[in-house]
Amino acid sequence: MATVELRYDPKDSAWFTTNATMILKAGEPAYHSVTGKFKLGDGVTQLQNLEFLNNESQLITATVVNKTGVNLLASNYQVVKVSTAQGQRLAVDFAQANNDNNSADTIGLVRENITNNLSGDITILGQITEINTTGSLQGETWADGDVLYLSTTTAGRATNIKPTGLVGHLVVLGYVEYAHAIHGKIFVKINNGFELDELHNCYINPVTLANNDVLTYESSSSLWKNKAFTFIPNVQSVTSAATVTPTTLNDEVVVTAQSVALALANPTGTAVQGQSLIIRIKDNGTARAITYDTQYRAIGVTLPTTTVISKTVYLGFIYNSTDTKWDCIGVSQQA
Repeated sequence: MATVELRYDPKDSAWFTTNATMILKAGEPAYHSVTGKFKLGDGVTQLQNLEFLNNESQLITATVVNKTGVNLLASNYQVVKVSTAQGQRLAVDFAQANNDNNSADTIGLVRENITNNLSGDITILGQITEINTTGSLQGETWADGDVLYLSTTTAGRATNIKPTGLVGHLVVLGYVEYAHAIHGKIFVKINNGFELDELHNCYINPVTLANNDVLTYESSSSLWKNKAFTFIPNVQSVTSAATVTPTTLNDEVVVTAQSVALALANPTGTAVQGQSLIIRIKDNGTARAITYDTQYRAIGVTLPTTTVISKTVYLGFIYNSTDTKWDCIGVSQQA
């Protein structure tokens, strides 16, 4: 193979060579100055009159050690993840989106044949060409522009079927630039989704994490944390008022020491079908009259029209959106 001298042109950010003969690695791109087209090496054929574009502007590759246990094939463009390091290089195994351990360290797609336990190149960012991108290798049908994801079912495989949280982890591998059985192209751009506990303002405690935990904001630490679900009712407390107006955010309205006649106004806000409301009333030692606005309706009970001296009464309502009524279905008077 001929000795080649390269000249860097900062204006074009490119490396140039003239009338040189070189053998490029399989899949390695270069611009052919005679035909005006890009050429990809196959590791065998000698190519002349090449202009080598700045590698960083075209693609990012890495030389890794194959630790998958099988020979990797450029034609299969398998997806790999970092597993360890060997010989001062990263070592890779097959990636799979079935769990976080198998998908979190997804690094790239195979771009050349790599014998097991030997090193070779993968593409981290950029184009892979001259491959079958019809989807037939995966038992699927791919089209130009399809988003490719890491498979949840088959280690090392790309798929155009978008995973959900129910079946695995969403890892975007790149895009089908050209769906073709021989001259297909994929643009590799890996985007690995995050686990909730990997977000900067979240802390999920693995020791306390339990079924039905909820995510709760803790102002003292400025973090979202997992906590056991605890129902905290919304209670409106009133100490004697001529008119009390519940809201649809209230679970309960508590009226104490009522010293005047009480008018219960229609609840404000937007209620939903079946929403419940409890109203608790107690006077200040003198019986007080109780009146009800237009949306209160008794069903199978009688709405009390006065308090019983120094006794607590509970009124239980269910919202009927069909009739726009708060139906009272329960009245309990302290003995």
